[in-house]
Amino acid sequence: MKLSLACILSNLPGLILLILLVRQCRKEKTPVRPLILLVILGFLVMIPIVALQTVIGYANETLFIGKHVLLREILMTVIRLAFVEELCKFAVTVVITWREKYFVNSFQGMMYPAIVGLSFGILESVAYMALSIWQFPNQFWSIVLMRALLGAPAHGAYGLISGIYYGRAKLASKQYDAATKTNNLFLALFIPTVIHGLYDWLVSSQIIKIGNTSIVTIIVIILDIFVILYTYCALFQQWKKKQLN
Repeated sequence: MKLSLACILSNLPGLILLILLVRQCRKEKTPVRPLILLVILGFLVMIPIVALQTVIGYANETLFIGKHVLLREILMTVIRLAFVEELCKFAVTVVITWREKYFVNSFQGMMYPAIVGLSFGILESVAYMALSIWQFPNQFWSIVLMRALLGAPAHGAYGLISGIYYGRAKLASKQYDAATKTNNLFLALFIPTVIHGLYDWLVSSQIIKIGNTSIVTIIVIILDIFVILYTYCALFQQWKKKQLN
């Protein structure tokens, strides 16, 4: 009962955002089938992500990586966590939406990666809460709050950031501008990976911590919340602008 309640509360913001984005996509004439696929594969992308992260995790046991703390931290956070997750989520989005005729504007391009990100974040939070109830029983409800703020909403925000460039790439493709398309597709993966990777590294790094706590960690969490709020506000502004047009 406790775990079920925690999963619901930690995912409530993410679920609300997911429903709103799916509804808005329907208003943008996106068919039901690809939206269902985005949600389902957003959940199922957890499988290749975990597989790749497990394989990369073995590098931590090598003698060379083990001797270099900074290199190990970057490999285990920026590459193993952020890059793998953003790569797999982005790949799912491209496979489902890129060549489809219903994908006609940059506003849609913002929402598709966000739907995948929110779906992945919801399942990730469920798994996270299932582990936390046993590993951190005294911090359980504080973890629920953190996952509600920084779980699925953060993955959705990274998806929105990716989607800004993904939408631009689609417009460039329609204009037969190959260079701009390639550049924006690269940025659609690179920018969210950098933001996500810096967050993961800074909140978990042992190098920058002072004692048992870190002011840097608190600052990074606040900045990540700011990024989340900013990206959803940007989406809302795009929606208002589209309504006026």
